[in-house]
Amino acid sequence: MKMTRILGVTGHRPHKLPANRPRLLQFASAMIKLHAPEHVLTGMALGWDMIIAEACRRLGVSFDAYVPGRGQERLWDQDDREQYYFLLTRAFNVVHVTSGPCDDVAYELRNRRLVDDCTELAAFWDGSLGGTANCVRYAVHVGRKYNNWYTDWKDFGTEKPRE
Repeated sequence: MKMTRILGVTGHRPHKLPANRPRLLQFASAMIKLHAPEHVLTGMALGWDMIIAEACRRLGVSFDAYVPGRGQERLWDQDDREQYYFLLTRAFNVVHVTSGPCDDVAYELRNRRLVDDCTELAAFWDGSLGGTANCVRYAVHVGRKYNNWYTDWKDFGTEKPRE
């Protein structure tokens, strides 16, 4: 019996990402094609999570949107909120991890649920402290297989874009 590959993803917010969104979207798409998961789980935070959701949408890979709590998007600019709502409508499932407000506890619960529900985790993590580090630490603690795609980015990021 073949086990379904469910890829959970975690990664940095925009201020920690090493390149512009189109280049990161190109990389995310290439990595999803390479790893070929049957399904993807994303936390829908600004930055890497939403880039992964958009890559899945474009590639036709089903994804679940793990929303940590109410109002995750409340402080985002209008364009980011519109993209968030658009991607939520394209998700296979929207999983509301808590019914309370979106706070540090909700983010931690979201990360744990995402790790618990996936068969492997792909991080886009530069090694710094924060939510991505916490998610990776939890995955290691529970024995979940994980890969850090940031190391692959170093090679991808130095290639010149195709014209």
